[in-house]
Amino acid sequence: MKSGKLPESMLKRSIFKQIRNKRKEVITGAKVGIDGAVIDVRGAESVITSSSYACGSSEEDVYMAVVHGVNNVKVMGGNPVVVEDVILIPEDYNEPELRKIIEALEKAACDANIQICGGHTQIVSAVNEPVITVNVIGMTDKIMTKSKAHAGMDIVMVGYSGMEGVYLAALKKEDVIKEKYNSYIYDMIMEYKNNLLIKDEAKIAISAGADILHDIGEGGVFGALWDIAQVAGTGIKVDFKKIPIKQETIEVCEIFDINPYALKSAGSFIIICDRGYDMAEYLRSNDIDATVIGTTTDNNDRILINEDEVRYLEPPKRDEYYSFYA
Repeated sequence: MKSGKLPESMLKRSIFKQIRNKRKEVITGAKVGIDGAVIDVRGAESVITSSSYACGSSEEDVYMAVVHGVNNVKVMGGNPVVVEDVILIPEDYNEPELRKIIEALEKAACDANIQICGGHTQIVSAVNEPVITVNVIGMTDKIMTKSKAHAGMDIVMVGYSGMEGVYLAALKKEDVIKEKYNSYIYDMIMEYKNNLLIKDEAKIAISAGADILHDIGEGGVFGALWDIAQVAGTGIKVDFKKIPIKQETIEVCEIFDINPYALKSAGSFIIICDRGYDMAEYLRSNDIDATVIGTTTDNNDRILINEDEVRYLEPPKRDEYYSFYA
């Protein structure tokens, strides 16, 4: 391919033809000659947006870029509606490879019931692998308050630690995992994909009285706990033993000497609220895995208690996921 705009024929057959999922809110979507989208937001008080990215053309990396944007919008109380993408591809790229990127974006859009409403695709000499940026846009008629919390509130975790990172790593380390354990463990991890996209969990938690939500992305549970303490303006005290994690996640992380609590965990999120045990019980009654793991405190300390050991959380560092390739 030569640097510059995508030819119109390629744009039609490899981009627009792959976009199938539609939303009634989209008045004008992705079309030749249209450089923007028109979205009906009547009845919505606020529009929520979140951006994410992927480098390379891996189907799962592209898929997860959309998932991260969708999850961010949902924990902010929004209903994701559309996604826009900007795709920069190198000159030595070919059309079938481009089509795979669009198919991965559309698969994620369909799973999240959002519409690809537009974007831009450019061939550039400055990149040697695809760079994809996505922007998910949602609407809400209820602004999620981000007021400061107070001491004595409960910290509830929805989902499990490290599932996203272990799932993505297992795709690339299949032989190692099967050699150490067996196909059964690998197959269980492959099922994790079904839990990486937040569906109605955040909406249900908000309706039940959640005050602050934060999804668990880069940096894992430890990173999310640090971040939510920043938002809350309080200290936190967390019981390490109560942080939910699946046994197969632990076993795979042990192979590579990886800390699963500092591993990206899409599909999971942290809640701060009063009466956290009632919240967790209510979520579980709606088939949502939820556990009270700690409380907020009246200082700025971020404490992790593991039986008799007390340690202090540190600001999020490089996600442990990247250590799989060290």
